[in-house]
This record gives sequence, structure tokens and C-alpha cells, in this order.
Amino acid sequence: MNPLTPIAIFIGSALLFCLQPMVGRTLLPAFGGSAAVWSVCLATFQVLLVGGYAYAHALTSMDARKQRRVHIIALALAVAWAFAIALAGLAWARANLHGGAQPALQVLLVVLLGAGVPYLVLSAGSSLLQAWAGAHARQRGRAVYRLYAVSNLGSFIGLFAYPFLLEPFVPLHLQWAGWSAALAVYLLLVAGIAARKKSSASGDQADLSDQPDRSDQSDLSDLSDQPAPKDSAAAATASHLPRPLAASAWWYVLPGLSSFMLVSTTNHLSMVVTPVPLLWAVVLGAFLLSYVVGFSRIGEHWLPVWRVLALGALIWSGYAATNEGGDGFLSSVGAGVSFVFFGGTFLHSWLYATRPESARLTRFYLGVAVGGAIGGMLVSFVAPLVFNGVWEYPLALVACAAAGLVFAVCSWRRRAIPRVFNILVALACVWACLLTWIAERGLGDGVVLRARNFYGSLRVSESDQTVFGGDARVFMLTNGGTLHGSQVQDLNEVPGPYANTPVTYYGPLAGGLSLAFNPKWRGAAGAGTPEKLDLANMTEVERPQGRPMRIAVIGLGIGSMTAWARAGDEYDFFEINPLVDKVARDRRFFTYVSDAPATVNTRLGDARLMLERERAANAPKYDVLIIDAYTGDSVPLHLATAEAFRLYADRLAPDGVLVMHISNWHLDLLPLCKAAARALGMKPVGVMTDGSDYLLTEDALWVYLTRKPVAVDAAGSGASLVDFSRVRDIRLPTDDWGSLQSLIRFDATTPLLEDASDTGGAGE
Repeated sequence: MNPLTPIAIFIGSALLFCLQPMVGRTLLPAFGGSAAVWSVCLATFQVLLVGGYAYAHALTSMDARKQRRVHIIALALAVAWAFAIALAGLAWARANLHGGAQPALQVLLVVLLGAGVPYLVLSAGSSLLQAWAGAHARQRGRAVYRLYAVSNLGSFIGLFAYPFLLEPFVPLHLQWAGWSAALAVYLLLVAGIAARKKSSASGDQADLSDQPDRSDQSDLSDLSDQPAPKDSAAAATASHLPRPLAASAWWYVLPGLSSFMLVSTTNHLSMVVTPVPLLWAVVLGAFLLSYVVGFSRIGEHWLPVWRVLALGALIWSGYAATNEGGDGFLSSVGAGVSFVFFGGTFLHSWLYATRPESARLTRFYLGVAVGGAIGGMLVSFVAPLVFNGVWEYPLALVACAAAGLVFAVCSWRRRAIPRVFNILVALACVWACLLTWIAERGLGDGVVLRARNFYGSLRVSESDQTVFGGDARVFMLTNGGTLHGSQVQDLNEVPGPYANTPVTYYGPLAGGLSLAFNPKWRGAAGAGTPEKLDLANMTEVERPQGRPMRIAVIGLGIGSMTAWARAGDEYDFFEINPLVDKVARDRRFFTYVSDAPATVNTRLGDARLMLERERAANAPKYDVLIIDAYTGDSVPLHLATAEAFRLYADRLAPDGVLVMHISNWHLDLLPLCKAAARALGMKPVGVMTDGSDYLLTEDALWVYLTRKPVAVDAAGSGASLVDFSRVRDIRLPTDDWGSLQSLIRFDATTPLLEDASDTGGAGE
């Protein structure tokens, strides 16, 4: 084999999986809604992957010389296209792309037009180079398929190289330029392989001049009729390989099931557990490694062992399925990643055992791509329409258990030991399905409403509690494992006004404190902020008769901030998910918005885009601007860059207060708040409240930025102040540079806050 072939396959796959996150990073500032943008990008790339494999399969119908010529020309076009995007397309996108009525369609078109040509040609490279390597008469066996493991290893490296080596250190425009240059190097490698293959083919033709003249394609078709060479791993597998379907049917079914497992597990961990940054990359990395192991002698020879390990991961996943939020983070993530890796290795080893002769290699990979695309699209597009919750994950667990059962039945042996082993495996499959059913039943206790759309999975639950000295019914809205708010409804022994009491993260020393930093809250005349705030005197719910205020909140939840509203105030909520607004206004569960004495407006769409339009139209500015989109570990990067913070400051009145709610499980956002304050020339005050000191409140961390310093005394209040002099300094990310990966933490407590906080007293 040409030694350049595995090198080219590795580099091409690395470039392919480096391009995916780079495209998504490029589109985020223009469209907003990180989850929506990533979902559409991934679905588009799956379609392009099928197109690339179809292109490779079509090329193999040509003679060898024409194949090389066409592919080199296509690669040259892809390089020119990539440099055009790097030099001019990126600047055009920033100036002209904005989310509209159909953002998903716009993202789809932009990905197809901007990255479609390079991605399609690159995705064809792996199978095409393998076909060239296997077409030689001395490569008639199936060993060439092991190069697919090299391809997936390159994909794994490229996937993690972007967030750890490129995104944090290289500006976006240089990323595109560097990627285009690397694509040019890949073109030279493929051209070298093609030139050497042409020379080798000429020598072979001279050696075979006395044999009947046959075209390359007829020679390839003859290979498919010859038996596979004797291979110890293949021989060991043949006795337990299922045979109820034609071999080609498994090429679609097995990758379709593994792709379904991948996307459904990612949705489960992101929506139900906690959406930690890079979590999707970890799961995808495990999936790619399962292909590396599966397409090898280890995968094929130990196929029954991988089945057992997959069932073990399946049972673990059933136990961990009841965990939500940070409490069960490590257990849930460990179970999910194990399920994807071991389940994927079992399915991919099975798939590798069904591979055909190298003459049908491109058809095999086309089937793998089509099956994978169908599995992914079932989760990305069909599941949100059919299911009102993330039911595809338990369905994936059951499907994997069923695959293990099918394998046990189809590989039945007459000998006693293998038969007993298969019976045990079948019982384990049934047990895994039972665990999944029990776990999902437990998560449904108290749920009165489930709803799901493109942006997430919402759940309203009710519980009877004793609060405020009496019995109460409490309704809670959660998006996966993230709490969006609670409200006390239907009090039996306590008067009704408690239904408008601010709870969860919006108590007097949390969300309520946002308003006290503005002089209008207490009716102070003239400009300026309060000189001092004594938190011990602010622990009760109090709405002073001050001047009317304009308040903007990024993130609606259930509208808990309107519990502080007064007649004459105006609240503008910026919410990207229309389903959240619909649930928040459903009086069966929540009444904060509908009963508010102030004027309450919900502006549906991406907050940054709408604030930019307000600035361009010289709309009235806000007295308080609250960013409540940083909780739940899912921080849209375009709402946390230097450009975004300058926009927030521009939309504030002279006495305005910029507020950030940064309570979450696995991100330490205090350095981000400190960097934003430094860039804007504002003074930060951080307050950590203890939920146990106020009924129905949660531990909450809020940061308040003012243009003039405010002295805050927390003694006797039960709250803690942040000493920002002990918070580490970071460079504020921009639209072109940076990420939030360095802020990730893996514990569910707040040790960084405790180390960087005062236990009371005064601070600025």
C-alpha cells in the first residue's frame, strides 16, 4: 500500500471534523440559539456525508485514470472555495446574515452554500482512497477496511483539536485561512497518491500484457465473486454471525441504530441531565472511537465480548436514567458515554464482520452513510414532532437490548455452554428494558404537562408542600434538568396574595436586589446610584412606591421577575423559545405574567439581534437589564462576548444596572463577569444567597454592574459577597476569538465562590 494513503485518510478526516464546529462557531453570532444552530448544522452535515459517499460510489464506475482526474479537479475546486470563504465570505456573512422568520432554513442554506463543496469532496476521500488501495490485484481481501479505523481516529483528533487548540487561541478568520491551507496540503497528498497509482498501474499493465484485456471496473466486479481470504478473526466470527438478513441490509440497519443511539444519548444528557459545554463532543468522541475499535481485528474477534459489555453499559444507563441536574452528573455522563462506546463497538464490530470484498467497498460505505443519516434524522427531526419528551433515549436503550437479543437468537448454537450464555444474555436484555421502563415511570411522577419543540423539552410538575405556614400546591417548570421557575398556587390555609411571592432564584436578595441598585426603585430624585445598600434590611418582599422603571430580561422562564412589578413599570422579556412564553401564560400553572400590574411584553427571537435593532432605532433605554440566559450550564457564546456586553451597556440609561444571573452547575462565570466589568468600566457586586434562609428559594449567585460604585453591607443578611480581587482575570471573548471552555468545573458545589467570597461585611 502507498504509505501516503493512511496519512491522507487521517488528515482528511481530521479536517472534516474540524470543519463542523468551525462552521457552527461562525454562524452563532448571526443566528443565536446555540442548540438550534448546532442541530441544523449536524443534520446538514449528515446529508452532505451521504452526498460525499454517493459521489465516491459514482466515481468507481469510471476507469481508474478518469477517477483520479475528476477527484483532483473536485479537490482543487474545494480548495478555491475554502479560500474564497476565508478571504471574503466570512466578512460578508457577518455583515449580511441575520436570523429571520425561518432561521433553520437560513442555517441550512448557509451551510450548504458556504461549506457544502469542501465538505462533500472531503467526505468522499476516505472511501475513495480505500477503494484505490483495495483495487490492486494483491489487495483482493477485506483488510483494506481497517483504514476506516484510521479515518475515525483522524475524526476524533480533529473533533477535539478545534475546541482545545484552535478556538481558544486562534481568531476565527485565521481559523478559516489555516483550514484552507491545510486542505491545499491534503490536495497535494492525494495528487501524490494518484500519480504513484498511475505509475504502478502502468507497470502492472506491462506485466499483464499477455492476458486478456479487461477494464479496471470489470476487474473490480470480478473480485466480488471470489471468496474472502482465510482470516483467523473472520473465521472465528463466522460461526456466531447472524444471518437472517441479507448482508447488505445490515449495512443500513446497524449504523442507523448506532447513529440513533448517539444523537438520542446526546439529547438526553443535554436536555435531561445538564447541558455542559463540550459534552456533545465527548459523546461524539466515544462514538468515533467505537468505530476505531469495531473496524479492527479486536472488534471482530471479540464481538461476543462487546455484546456483553454493551449490555452492562445498558443496565448502568437504566439505573442512571433517574438522575437529573448536577446531583447525578458524573453517573449519568459515565453511563451515557459507556453506552455509546460499548454499544457502538458491538454494533460496529458486527457491521465490520458483514463487510464485502473491496470491489463493493464504496457501496458498503454509502449504505453506512445512508443508515447513519436516517438514524440521526429520526432523532433530530421526527422525535420532536412525535414525542412530547426525550423519549428517544429510552427507545435507544430498548433498541440496543433488542439488537443483543437478535444477535443471541441468530447465533444460537447446539452446544450447551454457548446456549446457556445466550439465554443469560437474553435475560439481561429483558432486565435492561425493565430498568428503563421503571426509570422513565419514576421521572413522570407529578408531571402535569410535557411539551417539546426545536429548542428543548419542557416539563411542568406539581407537588404539595407546607410553605408560609400552611399547605400549598407548587408548580415548577423545568427544561430538562434546568429549573426555570416555581410558583405557589392554590393555597389552602394561607391567603391568596402569597401566590405572587417571588421564589426560586428571584427572592429579595437575588432577583429583587436588581431593582434596588437603581435610584428609581425608591423614587430618588436626580441621577446617581444609591451610596450604600444594607442587605439585612432587604430580606422581606417590599415594593416601594418609586418612579416607573423600564426593565429588560433576557430569558423569560415563567416570568418570575414580574413578581416585583408595580403599576407603571414596563417589562420586556426576550425569549427565543415560543413554547416557554405559551407555558408561562397558562393560568392553570403560572400567573406571574398574566397578573402582573406592569406592562409585560414578550419579544420572541434572539435577544442580541433584537437589542441591536432597538439600538439602531434609538428606542428608549432600560433602567435595568437582566441576563438570565447563563444558568443551566448552557451559555450562548454570542450573548457573552465583548460585542454583546458593549451592546448591553449601550441599551442602559445613565443610572442603569446590568445584572447577570450565573447560578449553574458546572461553569464558574465570575471571571467572565469581572472581565465584562473591566471592559465596560463598571463596578461589579456579586451576591450569593442561601436558599435555606428563605422559603422556596434556591441558592443563587447574581452579579450587579453599575457605572458608579455602591457599598453593600451583607452582615446579618445570610448572604455572601464576592471579593472580585480574588477572582482570576481572563480575556473577554469576542465574536472572532475565544470560548468558555476554561470556565468549566466538574463538581456540583461552589468551592470557587467560597474561596473567592467574604462571609459577610461590606464590599464594593
